Amino acid sequence: MAPRVEFFFDYGSPFSYLADSQLKELAARTGAEVVYRPILLGGLLRETGNSSPLAVEAKRRYMTADLQRWARRYAVPPPVNEHFPINTIRLMRGAVAAQQAGLFPGYHRAIFDAFWARGLDLGDAGVMREALEQAGLDAARLMAMSEEQAAKDELRRNTAEAARRGAFGAPTFFVGDEMFWGNDRLEFVERAAAAFGPAKFALRGLGQVMARELAPQGIHVAYVNIDGPIDMPVIRQLRPELKPQEMLAPAAIAETYCHLAQQERSAWTQEIDLRPFTEKF
Repeated sequence: MAPRVEFFFDYGSPFSYLADSQLKELAARTGAEVVYRPILLGGLLRETGNSSPLAVEAKRRYMTADLQRWARRYAVPPPVNEHFPINTIRLMRGAVAAQQAGLFPGYHRAIFDAFWARGLDLGDAGVMREALEQAGLDAARLMAMSEEQAAKDELRRNTAEAARRGAFGAPTFFVGDEMFWGNDRLEFVERAAAAFGPAKFALRGLGQVMARELAPQGIHVAYVNIDGPIDMPVIRQLRPELKPQEMLAPAAIAETYCHLAQQERSAWTQEIDLRPFTEKF
C-alpha cells in the first residue's frame, strides 16, 4: 500500500499554492498518493479561534516578502493577486464538485493558475467561468454542481474534520496521524511518507517469509491489511463525518477471516487488503 499524504488546502491561501507546486515531485520521490482535501479556510479559522496574518500589518509585510522567497526557491510565478483576499466558498465547493465529477486535476490546475499566477478576480463568477472554459472544462456543469447540497456538505465535512484533527490553517498535511502545517514543512512530510512505505513493505515481507517457512508444516500464514476506518462506536464518535459506506463493517471483516481460516490448502491466500469500496487508492 502506498503511503498517503492528505493535503488540506484553500485556493485563497498563497502558501497552499506554493505547496501544491511541489507535491507532484514529492509523490514521485516517495511513491506516496496525494489525497486532495478542499476546505474553507475562513471556516477553519473561525472554528479554531485563529485569524489571518493579514489582520496584523507586520505579519502582512513579512508574509509578502516570504512568499517571494519561496516562489524563487520553487521557481514558480510569485503568488500575487490585487484582489486578494476574496471569499473562496464558490471555488472550494467547485473543487469538491470537480472531485465528484472526476474532473479535479484540470479544475485544480486551472484555479490555482488563474488565482495566483495570473492574478484574476475569481470572486467574480463570470471570471471563474471564463477561467474554467479556457482550461477546456465544462464550467456551467461544475458551477451548477457546486451549488448542490452534496458539494456543500462535503466541503463542510472536510473543514470540520481538519479542525477535529488539529488543523488551524492551510496548507495542512497529514501522513497517517502525524500533522504538518505550512509549505515549509514539506521536508518533514516527505520524510514521513518515505518512512511509511518501507514499514508497510517490511510487514508484507515478513508475512511472505513466515509463509515460506511454515506452509510446509501445514500452517497457513496470511498478511491482512485493514486499510480504512472500522464502523464501530468510537470511530463514529471521532469521525462523525464518515458515511457507512466509507467504513469497514466488522461482520464483513470477520467473514473474511473465517474464509481465510477455512481455505483449501491448495489455494491459500498469503496476502489480502480490505478497504471500503469508496476508498481511493
